[in-house]
Amino acid sequence: MQVDLKDGASVKDVQTSLPEGWMSSYNSEDGTLKIGMAGEQALSGGQIATVQLSASGNEPFADGVYRVNGSDTKSMTVETVPSKFSLGSNYPNPVESETTIKYELKDASSVTIEVYNTLGQKVATLVDQEQEAGSHSIGWTAGDDLSSGVYFYRMQAGDFTETKRITVVR
Repeated sequence: MQVDLKDGASVKDVQTSLPEGWMSSYNSEDGTLKIGMAGEQALSGGQIATVQLSASGNEPFADGVYRVNGSDTKSMTVETVPSKFSLGSNYPNPVESETTIKYELKDASSVTIEVYNTLGQKVATLVDQEQEAGSHSIGWTAGDDLSSGVYFYRMQAGDFTETKRITVVR
């Protein structure tokens, strides 16, 4: 398994949870972490090894659960976990038809992002599901039934709530 490190991070420790009779070893150099795993018997389809990385730097790396199947080579990119919940401004704004909203989750959370008109009536639900920690984005198409004007989008994740303004122009 190979991990490409981002943001100039270096690896302090790698912990794996493997089936009985398996062992692992790792080497980190030149921005790449290589993890080797071997066992007494081939893994049956669907077996999972959990790889947890501890990296030097300001922010921890995300834990990952990655499938290991026989001798297949696996590659993955590991990104840092955001240090806080945040809701970004949509782009473009103002919007004629389509826009993108970026947001970050510091922990896995139940996330809801909804769009409201100035009367407080919900006009769209963009996200309503459990999501992993990390950086996310969602697209929104302002339907033809919406008139030009100001709308608001609100994100709720755990105890975090934030509302931002979006302008629709026709």
